[in-house]
Amino acid sequence: MKPVSLSLSILILFGACKTEPSAPANEPFVVSNVVCEQANKPSDNPIQCFAVSGTNLFAGIGNFGNGVGGLFLSTNNGSSWSTSVLPRSVHCLFVFGHEFFCATEGGIFLSANNGTNWTEVDSGLSNNDVWSLAVSGTNFFAGTYGGGIFLSTNNGTNWTATGAKGTVSALVVSNPYVFAGTYDGEVFIGVMR
Repeated sequence: MKPVSLSLSILILFGACKTEPSAPANEPFVVSNVVCEQANKPSDNPIQCFAVSGTNLFAGIGNFGNGVGGLFLSTNNGSSWSTSVLPRSVHCLFVFGHEFFCATEGGIFLSANNGTNWTEVDSGLSNNDVWSLAVSGTNFFAGTYGGGIFLSTNNGTNWTATGAKGTVSALVVSNPYVFAGTYDGEVFIGVMR
C-alpha cells in the first residue's frame, strides 16, 4: 500500500473517502494510522450527505437527472447498498437520539425505526425544498432553498419562519449562536433567545 499525500480535506466514514482531485483513483491511502479505501457507491448521482445510526450507514443521494436520487442504506460498511423508501433528492440527514431526520427536495421526513418507515414532518414550511438541518435542545432549524430558515420547537411537527431569507445550504448551532451558510457563500450569525 502506497501512502498518498493530501493537501485538501479528508472525510473518513466507514470507508468513504474524499481526497484532492490529483490523488490516484481507487487507491488506498493511510491517514493517521487509519487505512481508507474506496467503498462501493450506492448511485451514479452525487452523494449529498451521510448519517450513521447504530450499524446502519445512510447515504443521501441527489437527483440530478441521471439516475435515482433518494436514501440508500448499507449495513456492511459500504460493501453493498439498498434503496430506502424515500425516492427524493436528499440534501441533509440528521440523527437526534433515536430519531432520524431527512431533509429532501419535498420536505422533512422523520423515522423512529432506523429508516424503515417515514412520516412527513414539515407543517408550516412555505418552501419544502429543505437543504440543511440543525438542532439545539428542543429547537430544530431547517434551511431551505430560497425560503430562509424555519424553526420547530416540537420535534419538527410544526415550523415557523424565523425571518432569515435566502437559500440556506448549511446550518450549525453553537449555543447561543446559529450559523447559517448560504448558497451564495455568505455566513449569517443569529442569537437564540
